[in-house]
Amino acid sequence: MARYGFMATSPDNPAYGISFRVLQYFVALTNRCPQLSIQAFVKTLCYMNCTAFRPSYRNQFSVAIDTYLELQRRIEQRMQSALGRTDKYWNIRHACIPCSYVLRDEPELTFGTEIAIDGNNSLARMKRLAKEPNEAGERESIERTDSRQIYDPIYLDRETVDVFEDDLKSKAKGKGKEPTKEPVVGNPSPCPDRWKNLADDSKKKGKGGFSETGLFLASCRHEAALAFCDMVESGEKFKYPFAVLNELLDLLPGPILIGYDIGCGVSQSAHDSRILGPRLMNALTRFVVGLFHGGGHARSCGIDWSPLYVKGAGLENFEGCEHVFSQSNAVARCTRLASRFHRQQLIYRYFRNWNEERYIESSQFILRRYKDAIAILNTHPSLLADAMAHAQITDTAQFDIWLKEESDYLNRDDDDDLAVDLRVTYFRTLLKSTSGGKFKKTKKKSADEAAVLEIGNAWVKGQDAFLTLQGAAEELEEKLEISERWKPGSKEWKEGAALHREEEFLEALDRLESLVVSRIFELARQGQAGTGYKLRQHISKALTTRQQAIKTALEQYNSLASDFVPPRPTFDAQEIMECAYIGEFDILRLSRRGILKKPWTKPSVREASRLHYKLERAREEVKRLNIEYRRLKTYIVEEEAFLADLELLTDSNPELAYQLLQHIKRFGAANTIHSDRLLDIEALDGFSGDVTIGVRTGMGNRETADASSRMSPVRAGDEDEPEEDASGDELEADGVDVIVQEIVYG
Repeated sequence: MARYGFMATSPDNPAYGISFRVLQYFVALTNRCPQLSIQAFVKTLCYMNCTAFRPSYRNQFSVAIDTYLELQRRIEQRMQSALGRTDKYWNIRHACIPCSYVLRDEPELTFGTEIAIDGNNSLARMKRLAKEPNEAGERESIERTDSRQIYDPIYLDRETVDVFEDDLKSKAKGKGKEPTKEPVVGNPSPCPDRWKNLADDSKKKGKGGFSETGLFLASCRHEAALAFCDMVESGEKFKYPFAVLNELLDLLPGPILIGYDIGCGVSQSAHDSRILGPRLMNALTRFVVGLFHGGGHARSCGIDWSPLYVKGAGLENFEGCEHVFSQSNAVARCTRLASRFHRQQLIYRYFRNWNEERYIESSQFILRRYKDAIAILNTHPSLLADAMAHAQITDTAQFDIWLKEESDYLNRDDDDDLAVDLRVTYFRTLLKSTSGGKFKKTKKKSADEAAVLEIGNAWVKGQDAFLTLQGAAEELEEKLEISERWKPGSKEWKEGAALHREEEFLEALDRLESLVVSRIFELARQGQAGTGYKLRQHISKALTTRQQAIKTALEQYNSLASDFVPPRPTFDAQEIMECAYIGEFDILRLSRRGILKKPWTKPSVREASRLHYKLERAREEVKRLNIEYRRLKTYIVEEEAFLADLELLTDSNPELAYQLLQHIKRFGAANTIHSDRLLDIEALDGFSGDVTIGVRTGMGNRETADASSRMSPVRAGDEDEPEEDASGDELEADGVDVIVQEIVYG
């Protein structure tokens, strides 16, 4: 049947045959519209052919699709072998050409590759469990065993990931070697309590009912998928980023700058890893926190881990995974109830096609980023000069000094805050204890026995509370070494009242901060692609409620801020709604130390500092874009010259030559778009790149091996030549005939 262009749905006496053209069309369609299910497509075919749909049709089509995809995998494997590309990591090394196609004599970058890593819970899969529990009271899995797997290291298997399951525990027990160099990390993160995925792995439980709870992904700055793995019955454990990074360290140009929403906290854990830690340190790899998620981190974290302050980071925001997930969430509709293999198959197909599209869009990415960088270089110098004049700053070197001063201050290690907290607690305890005596006066005669009983119970409770507060006060007096209890009107009482008022101010500030940050994240979630209608409605209602809560919290804050001498900074509703970072709240929180008198706390200085560092990162971005532009241009020229030798295959292996010809056509179509965009980049006013063609480093056999030997016939089995007058479709079908026999008939 394959010789006539049809795929049999069973090895013996097939009752159905499905056209290769239909299978090819379905695969191409679902690669670009992943939410389309097999059942919907088969129903469409039945409708077009005036046939009633039967569930067996869906099963037969599913078998045919699996066979066809395996065909495509083996054909691609043979094509890669014919091209001399036998490295099993080839798909990872070439997932992104502008990132990995390193040329000789190109300028050195501070970070060879910039990537983002993150987990996503949308691509989960339900467990298949028995309806009735067994003798032990557990519902056993009834999923059919399927030994098929994805044969590509870009999709890490469970065994590779589970190597890191107890990695940190082993390190803690002293089983790992101590690092020989200092890790490239910043100050300790103050954010573990803010982020659930920074908790201990033992607390990261998966949602009930799911076998795979999501996907963990690493993507480059051009948003190409570099590697990914399943999160199995757990939350975002450390083993997932560890396994992905361990796979990529030797495959990407280094050093690597890694963006992660909890990069501040996971950095030290990664360097403590028994397996990954030494490799990270030797590779001088560094973590940062993405700009969007940086809004949920403390100000001290924002200084040490924000890409804005990292030399060599450029204008990258390190939120590429969020962009990828906003598109890949469409796959979730078909993976939620799929088998384990079919879920992996759908995800793998999606990301392979995604990477092909990222290659087509890579020149557009470079063009867009180049325009953004040039715009900053053209506008920010004058803005910076005006801001520095307004803030009376004469030297840009002062920004680095102030930044270090702020970092050192925010990361200080002293006991002053603890002492203040204890004194506030002591003062509040004394305030509460003074109310205990009121219950003594409430005990009076009454004709109503119920009222008397109620008053008596209240008196007893008041006495118990009073005694408890007295005990707490004595403990605090011992800790604070207070020999005489504070009394109203005394100097100590007034100081305690001032501290109490300060604490109320900080608590009001914390409430306001929490509400504003929640609003920021919900606004971003509401506008994210893939967010359903009901969820948008829910978020909209939550935003309306939170807006009123913010207004109330703002009134409380402004009231308390105005009571201070001099008054603390206040906000109006418009300012607080536009607030995007927690850093400004942190500065106010430290005001009890008189820190607002420091130059780096002034809004004018902070705005000038932001412009300065933005300008520095824009210069770095132009340098990186010039390199990426030349890499892409060189790759197109070298790859076209390399593929031009395919004419040698026409006589020796015409079936394989046909498949390679399709690849050349698609490659050529993409390069036509690239050529126009590369010309647009060169025409930019401010372009400073090298327009010459470079030479790739480590080309190996591409420079030395003879093309004819690289592309020798690899067809196995049937040696019959195809008919000379065969059409293109028949050539394609005949070319896969032998492989069909290997798959279907053994």
